[in-house]
Amino acid sequence: MTVGIGVLCENGASAILASDMRATYPSNAVDPNDLVGKQFHFAHIPLFRDVSCAIAGKLGLCTEIAFRLNIEFQKLSKRKKPLTHEHVRDAIDAARWRVLARRRDWVLKTQLNITWNQLLRGKVPHGNLDKAAIDYARALCAGYDFKVQFILCGHVLGTPMFFRASRADELESETSPAVYTIGSPGARAAMSHLNKRGQTLMCGLARSLLHVHEAMEAAREADKEHIGPPAIYAVLTHDRGLWRFKPDSYLLQGWAKAYKNREDTWSLETELAREQVRQQLFKWEGHEGITPSEFPTSIDS
Repeated sequence: MTVGIGVLCENGASAILASDMRATYPSNAVDPNDLVGKQFHFAHIPLFRDVSCAIAGKLGLCTEIAFRLNIEFQKLSKRKKPLTHEHVRDAIDAARWRVLARRRDWVLKTQLNITWNQLLRGKVPHGNLDKAAIDYARALCAGYDFKVQFILCGHVLGTPMFFRASRADELESETSPAVYTIGSPGARAAMSHLNKRGQTLMCGLARSLLHVHEAMEAAREADKEHIGPPAIYAVLTHDRGLWRFKPDSYLLQGWAKAYKNREDTWSLETELAREQVRQQLFKWEGHEGITPSEFPTSIDS
């Protein structure tokens, strides 16, 4: 498991995405791996180069969801008509459904030797499915644990995007307070800390970055077994795109120490603090200078 945190700030002009890199193997006597990527970026897709997602859950499902999002976003980027928030939402749901349907189909094949389509029709090659078989098949599908969550945020054509998907639940998209957490039980500790700090859409970049950093530490303290150290914080701005910030920077560590016992962080709402953050942002390797022509223009579905 892992923890993921996403916030919109500066009235939607910026977004921050954080996650740890720990993978645990509870069913095996294997030590955890703290070098597993949990963030996925779409820099090779022109309209989605300023969008990222953090994923938590079963590793195989996480990777499959990320690949499917890539496919759906590539399809959407070819759209000739104006792109809206609803189009992005529908593309995310299409990716989730494609993966969920394939997994349910596999459960039916391995348990009953029938397919998802056969269940929907109520027919198999040698006749109809009786009610007991249909009820059992439906129970198998309903009982399948679609163990994957993700937060997707950034900007598409300058418009803020902020979504959370949790298992097979309905996709969420809320801009108030514009705070999402996912993952292990430590995610609750992270959300509690963000609420305590008063994190909302209107918080500035510097203040929000400190809040996210503190929330990551609160999550790690609450669930030391499943949550490892964060590698990097993704910062997405509407005017400069995708950048990264080091969690161990002297600036952030200094703020964390200075504000640890303070009731509020309002004094970070200054242009000086914001500029200090922007001066320490850096492009992630491979992003700056890349053009869409350097990547495949399509991918088979």
